[in-house]
Amino acid sequence: MNTPLSSIDIIGDDRDYLDLVRGISITRVVLVHLGLSWFFSPYSDFIHAFMPLLFFVSGAVSYNSYLRSNSLSVYLFKRLSSIYIPYILVISISILVSYFFLKNYSELSVDKLLNIATVNLAEKPEYMPYPVGQVWFIHSIIIIIIITAPLFRYGRYSIILFPAIIITTLLIGILQQQINIGKSMFLFGHNLYQPLINTGFFLAGSLYYASKTYLDKIITILILLSIVVFSLSFIFVDNINMYHHIYAPDIYYISLSYLIILLFVYLKKYIENAVSIIKVIRMFFMFMSKNAYSVFMIHSLVLWFVHNKIGIGSVKNNIGMALIKIVIVFIVTCILSIPLTNFTNKIKNIFLYKLIGIK
Repeated sequence: MNTPLSSIDIIGDDRDYLDLVRGISITRVVLVHLGLSWFFSPYSDFIHAFMPLLFFVSGAVSYNSYLRSNSLSVYLFKRLSSIYIPYILVISISILVSYFFLKNYSELSVDKLLNIATVNLAEKPEYMPYPVGQVWFIHSIIIIIIITAPLFRYGRYSIILFPAIIITTLLIGILQQQINIGKSMFLFGHNLYQPLINTGFFLAGSLYYASKTYLDKIITILILLSIVVFSLSFIFVDNINMYHHIYAPDIYYISLSYLIILLFVYLKKYIENAVSIIKVIRMFFMFMSKNAYSVFMIHSLVLWFVHNKIGIGSVKNNIGMALIKIVIVFIVTCILSIPLTNFTNKIKNIFLYKLIGIK
């Protein structure tokens, strides 16, 4: 039997680069919700295909976290708690702010509380006083962490299942482009197709950093394959607007997303150098990475407030007002994210370390 892995080599500049990519990805999320995807549609909508970078980063970090954990149960408890506890806190704070200060929330029902508890707000947007569509990512990542845990356990000895599942998700994506199977993959109102497909991106992050030396040698071939697959899917796609492919990802979306991930890996040095030219830009992205969860959750509330209470609504035809709106949303979101991150981390640490005893 092979010697079990105890960790994978995500240290130094690799770790910093993952943080940088996370920061860039979170910034992209905020910009998309500010209107980045519609200013030159349908071509600007290709920015949606950058979303799987977050799954890629999470997969790399999660696999290493599992390998460093004492047991599978410890890994699952720590990983899920670090995601779920901040989510509940941020949603609760948002609801309280909306109810007491904005007077914009109806009475809570059992069904609403159940959907909040099960992170199913993306399927029930009317249950929140402001849009939180991005919560689908948290819903997916929780399911992905649970279903990949057995794979990680087996992956201590062999990661052969990682590429096998990635290829399977590609095949499912091909089928999805021909037959909309995603619409039938719901369980008790929960979308299971999204986590199924995004498991491929998640495992791609785990696989790359577990086999970095080998995969770096063939990355050019993988990039070319991604270009070929995307080009073929582009020829046969009914609607090139990427917005119509993100809810139930097909091979058109999946192949472009893998191409983007591979390019971020391949162009690592160039991206780092480009970002480092202006130190404040790198500092901003690293700040966004450090406060990624808080920014991810709170920016939509800030955006809703700016739109509905300050009165800066549609700015599609006004570049000046668009820039003002972008600056206000980012500044307020960043300011609020600092205490929110500190608060959620303290609550999480109390729960994990003092009450449960996990370190």
